[in-house]
Amino acid sequence: MLVTSSPINIEVDKRRVWHYLGYRGKGKPSARISSLVDEYIENAHQLIEPSHSYIIKNVESVHGSVAVIDSSIVFESEVIARLLERCCMVAV
Repeated sequence: MLVTSSPINIEVDKRRVWHYLGYRGKGKPSARISSLVDEYIENAHQLIEPSHSYIIKNVESVHGSVAVIDSSIVFESEVIARLLERCCMVAV
């Protein structure tokens, strides 16, 4: 099984955060509140760590709308069966 993670760049609009905190229109938070918002945005970026994993399996058979993977995984879906009908392996 392969597990990977990669950095992700998520932009947080500080003015939008201020809006949700109640600073609407031309109202601006104090320097202390603004600093806290910056700090929380930085902390949020450190917590975000997307990852994914997959394993390569053999496509055993595809009949009609049923696809069997490695004799133990069965998909009953016309769409999936159509996608796998010419495949000998699949990443799950």
